[in-house]
Amino acid sequence: MNILRNALTALVAVSISALATYAADPSGTWTWKRQFQDREMVSTMKLEMKDGQLTGTVTGFGDRQNPISNAKFENDEISFDVVVEFNGNSFTTKYHGKVTDDAITGTIEMQGRGGQSREVDWKATRKS
Repeated sequence: MNILRNALTALVAVSISALATYAADPSGTWTWKRQFQDREMVSTMKLEMKDGQLTGTVTGFGDRQNPISNAKFENDEISFDVVVEFNGNSFTTKYHGKVTDDAITGTIEMQGRGGQSREVDWKATRKS
């Protein structure tokens, strides 16, 4: 009986370890749409998780690729900042979300004029 119990315990431990290995991975190309003034824009994000470090870019206005900074990915939760320079001003956008196999769902906090910020819902879908 002890042999069977030990074998089952080992099997459960291996199964749990295998599930942890297959946690969501943010690496890849992601897209989402957002309304900007009178038009809809498509943004593209390219992420890479390598050696425990998350790096990437977000393409937005003028098709400029802006690097992400302060990036974190833990327990399927992602967060990072994107700093954009425009007309001599610097704007920081903060992204937060939960990663699944095919989507990142969360919020984007955008810095507006006069230092005010607003938060919008965000859902990016995996393109590749």
